[in-house]
Amino acid sequence: MGPARNTEFSCEYKSHQNKVDENQRRHQKADLKSDTVENTGISDTCRRSLLSQRSLSDSAIYKGVDVDDNKTRTCGKYEHSERKQVKTSSSKDNIECKAKRSLWSRIAKCIVKNSKQTSTEHLNWQTKLVCACGGSCERIDSLALSSDGHIWVSFLHCSWVSVYVHEYIPVRKFDAGCIVDCPAVSPAGVLYISCPMKKQILMLSKNLELIIMGQFNKLHPRGLAISPIDGAVVACMTSQMVGNVMKGPSKNCLMKFPGKKANEKGQVLNKEHFLGYPLRLAINVNGYILVSDFGLKCIFVVSQEGHMLNVFSTVGDRLFCQVHSLTSGHGESFYVVHGGRGQLSITRLGEYRGTVVETATSRRLDPDIYCKVRATAVVQNGQLAVTSGTIIKYVSPD
Repeated sequence: MGPARNTEFSCEYKSHQNKVDENQRRHQKADLKSDTVENTGISDTCRRSLLSQRSLSDSAIYKGVDVDDNKTRTCGKYEHSERKQVKTSSSKDNIECKAKRSLWSRIAKCIVKNSKQTSTEHLNWQTKLVCACGGSCERIDSLALSSDGHIWVSFLHCSWVSVYVHEYIPVRKFDAGCIVDCPAVSPAGVLYISCPMKKQILMLSKNLELIIMGQFNKLHPRGLAISPIDGAVVACMTSQMVGNVMKGPSKNCLMKFPGKKANEKGQVLNKEHFLGYPLRLAINVNGYILVSDFGLKCIFVVSQEGHMLNVFSTVGDRLFCQVHSLTSGHGESFYVVHGGRGQLSITRLGEYRGTVVETATSRRLDPDIYCKVRATAVVQNGQLAVTSGTIIKYVSPD
């Protein structure tokens, strides 16, 4: 019995061992099969993410790389993490580049917008001035613009003169000692002032020395202008300090002075008597003189030799019924400015075949022109500085 039992037990043990071995082999095959399936899945995922880089945007690539690391094997986990870091850094670089481009785009738009606003504001720019005397002067009477950008301003019935720089920042002021009628500045920076009450023309040199350039017994100097041809001072000289309407010509004249020293003697410029009461004048680059005649209600065009070339009794289909502001442009043109009670009219006169003719007239409603325009000057950007009361406003001449 003993040996038979041992043999039976041995057989049962072998049968049990065979079953265990078979189960182990079956589980190994199943594990191998599952490993192959999982590895194949990781490879397909990597292939799809690489293919997607050729057609998707950076944001889509960034989203496609976001793989669950818990489902990957060790070999695939490091591969995906490195690729994820590379793509993430690339995406960040692209985002930074896009942000920079967007920033510069916004800056460029702001610059264009600000430049447009600046030009628009400069076109409609205006300021209100206060007389240097500290009194209650209510109207700017005259402007004079120098070649270096300084602007000389005087108020009506006042003896003080103020000097302004860009955007009318005051830099200097002085008392001329008499009521100022009209200032004029030479290209060299010398200021000339007409004082009709004292029958004087004053000269303020560049070193701020005020001297009497001309003293007169019977004549009153009114409007002044500097000739660009020879730098001489041309003045409107009248026998009365206050003008009135006249029926015909008088002995009032234009006089020319060298403008170099004190107590100069001038010479009569106009060759014949055709002026009534000359009040204001302007001279263009070719020496043509435009004279506003308050007595005869017209404008004369005079050559630099003193001959009358043309006369305007109307400008822009309007009769002359008040004192007009005259100024010369940067070239051969003149500007005649009418204004008051919310309306502004600008007439351009230009040379044509040796004479001066009317070329254009613009009219506009302007509520800032609340009283009569008394002074006009052409600033460096080609705009007109027009005065109305205590306001100086920049307007386009066209």
